[in-house]
This record gives sequence, C-alpha cells and structure tokens, in this order.
Amino acid sequence: MSAETLEKEAPQSRNSTWGEKLLSLKPQDNSIWKLTRCLRGKKKIPAIHDEYGLVYSNEDKAEEFADNLQKQCSLNYDNIDLDFVARINRDVRTKLRLKKKRRLLQSTSPEEVRRIIRSTKHHKSPGDQTGSRLSR
Repeated sequence: MSAETLEKEAPQSRNSTWGEKLLSLKPQDNSIWKLTRCLRGKKKIPAIHDEYGLVYSNEDKAEEFADNLQKQCSLNYDNIDLDFVARINRDVRTKLRLKKKRRLLQSTSPEEVRRIIRSTKHHKSPGDQTGSRLSR
C-alpha cells in the first residue's frame, strides 16, 4: 500500500471504529455516561438550586428545569414600550394591505421568451459587446 492510500483510508478507519464504539454503548451498563465523562473532561457541573436551596431528587430536578425554561421562554412585560409595539403593528398592517392591493407579476413562460427572442431583429450593431450568435 502506498502512503497516499493509507492517508485516504485512515479517516475512514477511524470513523468506522468510532461508529462501532458508539453502537456498542448501552444505557443499562452506564457506558454512555462513562464515555461522556471522558469526552467532557474535568469540568464540574454546578449543583441545581431552586428558591429554597439544593435540589436532590430526579423529580425535583425535572421540575426545576421546567420552571427555569418556563421563566426563560415567557414574555417580559416589565420594560415594554407600548408606543413602539403599536407603531410596528401599524406598519405591518399597512404593508400587508399594500401587498394585497399590489398586482402580482405573472411569470414569463419559456414559449413567451422564445417568441420575444424570435421577434427581435437579427442585425447586430457594432460595438455592443455581443456576438452575432447571441441574437439568433
């Protein structure tokens, strides 16, 4: 085998080995968590806190995550500028109304393009930077 062949096949071999490793992981024997711990490195995960202190049970952790997501994804009405919101709503309504009124352009069919090209004169002006074949 040449060096070029080895260079081309090495990543494929690594990918297949990695794929086999991932397929062999099972949640029952905690092999998934062992691998993630190895890949993650030596970072510590901070403890989960709620309003009253540390959270220990899985149910309480899930509840705290749900509360946190609900808090993050809810609308914040504390610093809302009602004039700005009204102006945006008015602009959007105006644009939508204009869009409905505006006549939509119809697409040109290939047959229409052919007809227009054939109806043009084939005589070319000198210096217009187009070839004679283009006008045919």
